Amino acid sequence: MPLEPEIAIVTSIPPKIWREQAGRKSASTTRRYCVRSWFAAGFKVLSVNSPDEIPILAERYPQVEFVPTDRDAGPIAGRKTPLIDDLLLTLARQPQSIVGIINAISAWRSAGIGPRPSGALCRRAS
Repeated sequence: MPLEPEIAIVTSIPPKIWREQAGRKSASTTRRYCVRSWFAAGFKVLSVNSPDEIPILAERYPQVEFVPTDRDAGPIAGRKTPLIDDLLLTLARQPQSIVGIINAISAWRSAGIGPRPSGALCRRAS
């Protein structure tokens, strides 16, 4: 039986192949690179998404554990964006003592290689 990763991270992987951000298109190849980097770092990876988004995402990213949520910040953000509260609740349910939230287009680089990590991790309070 494989060991559970020591660190769990949560994100929300968008279902669109690309989206416009600051006038530029963000490609899915970048997102795939980011997801691979999290697994290469040894993280347990969770993604909080709307139930209708999960089937297509699970096909693209079978190693990610998808967590459905029926709430989102759509009225404020203009798109299905999960609430921070749901990301935190997902992390609170994990057995890992080290957890973090990472942006879906942020790659993880180990200490000493490239720039500082773009995600933030924290230890669970005792």
